[in-house]
Amino acid sequence: GGSLVEAAVDDVRIFSSTAVADTEAPTVSVTAPSGGSIYANGQQMNVAWNAADDVGVVHARVLLSLDNGVNYDVLLGEGALDGSLAWSVNVPTFQESYDCRVRVEVYDGLERMTYDDTATFTIEPGTTATPDVVSTLALGQNHPNPFNPATEISFSLPRAQEASLHIYDVSGRLVRTLVSGMQNAGDHAVTWKGRGDDGNTVASGMYFYRLVTEEESLVRKMTLLK
Repeated sequence: GGSLVEAAVDDVRIFSSTAVADTEAPTVSVTAPSGGSIYANGQQMNVAWNAADDVGVVHARVLLSLDNGVNYDVLLGEGALDGSLAWSVNVPTFQESYDCRVRVEVYDGLERMTYDDTATFTIEPGTTATPDVVSTLALGQNHPNPFNPATEISFSLPRAQEASLHIYDVSGRLVRTLVSGMQNAGDHAVTWKGRGDDGNTVASGMYFYRLVTEEESLVRKMTLLK
C-alpha cells in the first residue's frame, strides 16, 4: 500500500516453455565387423553401429581390443560419429595374429554412456594389403539422393593427408562434421543419417557437403526429404 515497489512495478509477465527431458540412457548395437573376419595391415575395416536416445546421441568412441576383449586400449576414433567409421588396419607385428574385438561407446547429452562389443575377429599383421591408389582428388555424389533417413558420401584421396568433410545448410551454417584429421590415400565412404553435430535430426531441404584438403576443396549438394 503506497510503497515505492507498488509505484514502480506495473505489469508482470511470467513465461514458460516446455523442455524435452533426457530421461533414458542411449542404446547401441554394433553390426560390423563381424566375428570370424580376417584383416591384414593396410586393409580398410568398416565399423558400423545403430544408436538411439530419447533426445539424441551426441558423442561416440570406437575402441579396439587386441586381446579378445580384456583391454580396449586402441582408440580408432571419437566425436559426433554418425553410425560408421572406416579404419585402415595398422597394428604391431609382434604377433602373427591377434584375436580382436571392437567396442563402440555412445553418450547422450547428460554424458550417460552405453557400449556394445563385436564378436571376435582376427587381424594378421604379417600380411600387408596394398590399398588401391587413386590419381586425383574426387568427391562423389551422395547415394541415394534425395534421401531419407541416411545417405552415403564417397571421396578419394591421391595420398595420405589432412582432410575434412563438412555439411552445411543453404544459409552456410555448419551442420555436421563427418571427417576431420589425417586420412589414408585411396577410397573412403561415410554415412550421414540426417543429424547435426548436436545429435538432433535436421529439417528437410537442400544441403551442401564440402571436402577440404591441403591442396583444394570440392563441393556438392544433396537433398533430404521427409
